[in-house]
Amino acid sequence: MLECAWVFLLAIYVLPVTHAQIIESKLPAGIAVVPVPSMAPPALRSLIERSVPILMFHIVRPALSSDTKDIKLFAVTPEVFDQQLSYLEQHGYSIISFQDLSDYFNGTKQLPGNPIILSFDDGWKNQYRYAFPLLQKHSMHATFFIFTNPMEYNHPHYISWDEIREMSAAGMTFGAHTITHPKLTDITDEKVLEREIIDSKKVIEERIGKPVTLFAYPFGLYNEHILDIVKKAGYTAARTTKWGTMQSSDKLFELKEINVNNDFQKFVSNLESRDN
Repeated sequence: MLECAWVFLLAIYVLPVTHAQIIESKLPAGIAVVPVPSMAPPALRSLIERSVPILMFHIVRPALSSDTKDIKLFAVTPEVFDQQLSYLEQHGYSIISFQDLSDYFNGTKQLPGNPIILSFDDGWKNQYRYAFPLLQKHSMHATFFIFTNPMEYNHPHYISWDEIREMSAAGMTFGAHTITHPKLTDITDEKVLEREIIDSKKVIEERIGKPVTLFAYPFGLYNEHILDIVKKAGYTAARTTKWGTMQSSDKLFELKEINVNNDFQKFVSNLESRDN
């Protein structure tokens, strides 16, 4: 019976269905094989890769004559943002969440065709004023990564907690982007590092009354130690600033992105040249 038990486990966790059925025919009466690949221990699961663009926006507002070259790298006008969302609609993209992607890699959910994720960084007030209404117009949802100090001190250039709660109630997701937006790799005090990563999660959860499971690294800077803290803090996924669209199940805490600005042709080109 010990040999049968090993064969049974092998069929469940490793072998494809057809092989499992062959083994089942050789087992004693009363013992059945039920192949369930998604229940396999992590060590036995194969690496899964999927091309899923994660768009990263920062500033959505009318252009200003004073805009510097650096600002233009991250700014989109409302008109172009509207055009970008229309493009996604017209070309059959399906807006999914980070949780959808995580569930897919964990084997508990299938993704629709042409999946794509929309994300915003920093929590600028213009995201509420211009981006949020256009997302609603197109019946789309997005994830907003915010660092919490500006909200705690009611900074006029950043989204307020009341606005965040309004957006959350309308289907937008909020993730943590630390407390003060530091370069995490420059922090040498362990307590300060943990506070930036862990406490920012707690603050947002307390303010919106919902779990916060997503993190984005300020300036895209991180290392193995920071990855460990993010994982232990209870996040389920994290986004970097590395360019690309090919995501993988072993890199849920190093998800790639495509930075979006006001260049519509570059926006289209980036999607067409996705590394799939």
